[in-house]
Amino acid sequence: MNKSLLLSAVCALTFIVPISAEDAPAQPSVEQVATDTGAAPEAAAVINPFFKAIAQGDVTTVRALLDNVPLNEQYPDTDEWKYIFYAPQPESGDTPVLYALRVVNTFYDQHMVHHIFNDPHSFQIAFANRLEIYRLILFHPRCDFSIANDAQETPFSYALRENCQLSWIYKRMQLEQSQGLDQMLAAYEQRVAEFAIPEATKEMLYQLIKQARTSSAHESERYQEVLRTVFALPWDTTSQNENTLAQVAESLDADHYGMRTVKERILDFLATRQLNPSAKGKILCLVGAPGIGKTSIAHSIAKGLGRPFAKISLGGAHDPAQLRGTERVYSGSHPGQIIKNLILAKAKDPVFLLDEVDKLGRYGNHGDPASVLLEILDPEQNHQFTDRYVDMPFPLDQVFFILTANDASKIPIALRDRLEIIELNGYAEPEKLAIAQKYLLPRALESAGLTDKGFTIDAATLSAIIGDYTFEAGVRDLARHIQTICAKTARRYLLDGTLPAVTPATLVTYLGVSHSPRLFNRINRVGVANGLSVHGGIQGNTVVIETTLIPQGKGEIKITNQFGEDYAKDSAFVAVSYARAHAKELGISLSKVNSSDIVIHTPGGPVDGPSAGITLLSSVVSALTGKMVNAKFAMTGELSLTGRVLPVGGVRDKLLAAKKVGITHVLIPQDNAVDIEEDKSLFDGLTIIPVSDAQEVLKQVLLG
Repeated sequence: MNKSLLLSAVCALTFIVPISAEDAPAQPSVEQVATDTGAAPEAAAVINPFFKAIAQGDVTTVRALLDNVPLNEQYPDTDEWKYIFYAPQPESGDTPVLYALRVVNTFYDQHMVHHIFNDPHSFQIAFANRLEIYRLILFHPRCDFSIANDAQETPFSYALRENCQLSWIYKRMQLEQSQGLDQMLAAYEQRVAEFAIPEATKEMLYQLIKQARTSSAHESERYQEVLRTVFALPWDTTSQNENTLAQVAESLDADHYGMRTVKERILDFLATRQLNPSAKGKILCLVGAPGIGKTSIAHSIAKGLGRPFAKISLGGAHDPAQLRGTERVYSGSHPGQIIKNLILAKAKDPVFLLDEVDKLGRYGNHGDPASVLLEILDPEQNHQFTDRYVDMPFPLDQVFFILTANDASKIPIALRDRLEIIELNGYAEPEKLAIAQKYLLPRALESAGLTDKGFTIDAATLSAIIGDYTFEAGVRDLARHIQTICAKTARRYLLDGTLPAVTPATLVTYLGVSHSPRLFNRINRVGVANGLSVHGGIQGNTVVIETTLIPQGKGEIKITNQFGEDYAKDSAFVAVSYARAHAKELGISLSKVNSSDIVIHTPGGPVDGPSAGITLLSSVVSALTGKMVNAKFAMTGELSLTGRVLPVGGVRDKLLAAKKVGITHVLIPQDNAVDIEEDKSLFDGLTIIPVSDAQEVLKQVLLG
């Protein structure tokens, strides 16, 4: 028999169990109830035991039957009296049992929508008690549903207002509420006694329970909200994982192609944590371009460790309360994201990803979120992290924190000092091809429903997509283009049943014309030099720097606003200063320099700050001497006032950008030569020339 029908039949009969003889209508037989409720005749034998229990006043059995009611325990709400429930109008031909059945079903549905108890048994007990109250109302001898009323109220509301001893009913409801609260608080006290937590924290929990018990009704509700949050925290619950370092390595290899150095550094970091869990080391921070795989690496670590995974996005966070919660004295107070995610993780040792830490909001009227983050991450402090809403210490020392950023230089200095930064470099074209074949294409085919249709994209076409349509360090755009092709193919298949062959020549049909950002100088010119930068600190680019002289000037240096940050303009002043200081040996006429204004410009976007130093020098000296710059060369390196070429960052990504656009010769600082030893195979076709002095640079790139 249908479980909901059983429940409805039980509820219906509960209405007609009399409290006193004068209130009681005649009780129908079991067969009559089965007929009235629509139950099949053979169900009567099943219903009979339930009716007997009700008729005998066996409340324990009745409530045991209600244990079968399926409940949704999410979003608990302790304010169980604030919703007004309505009952439907009686219909023509209704018997008392049928009308009671309709009322209880309506009441049950509304109760499920508006009020879900945290304790699985609370709803069933309160529901059984409430049925008795409804029976009092519905079958009171003075409740005549034929009574007319001028206010056009429903019979139910009219009976409530006029006929049914409301004061007694409200007192009964208040008594039930008080008894339910006592049971809940007693259960909380028992749980506190079982917690394996410091005694001081236990005392704080007992005090909170006492406040909920002794406060006024309004204050008690607020304390109950806090109690629900506090007891949802995993005070003594861990993930109970037994995974090994080998399983983490297996998870990383299965989910990510290449990245050998990155994986080794992660495993080294985890090994020290595993051998000495109490060691107060640094926090892991993954730095790289969007789409490079930082978040998925964190997922793989969590999967390999067998721990729950939680994530907070810090991008734009400017209020410390987002992390640490708000004090209870304020209206609308709430716990912070740390506590909320620990509740969701249901364990006190999850892998916790703090995403985009470089985009963390700076100090403002609300305080500094970076300082709160220091408290959360610092092993000396986080074993007693205190959320302002919970207002009692909760240990975070077993949480495995992982941070991500696009640009490490934009992480607050005090925070950066505590991080173990691992840089994820951009992918070379062979790596992108392997990732597309192993991961991106199968996912796109499955998403488009083409897995079993015999459609695929060959390696030559994937290489063409990578070469002509993607200009990023990661693979996000590549994945998007592959998904576009699969979606268009799926539409074609549904329209005419054909699966077209996608080739490099037909890509324009699917992806449109390629708009390549390959801005670099291909012709030997005076005052024009090719440079290399890492755009936004995350993606390799080629840039062009142009210098021209304006006669009859005052020897001023003019730099266009296109140049970008102030420190990039400072690099231009250093280059011009070096050229003036060494004018004689460089063959520069000082009179020409002093009577001309020097204008420096970079078309297509800003340069990469100090690393544009030797490119600026080549462009300026070319303009002042009239010698052309060899267009085969691109360069990167910081220039000092004395002419030293200093090391820079992002050399790998810069070299990949140079190779992509067809540059054949690249100058890099001598100190950066060691950085590319491991990846030399990726730079086939490039002649890489390490330099240490400005004179070496000019000797290589100036013609004539």
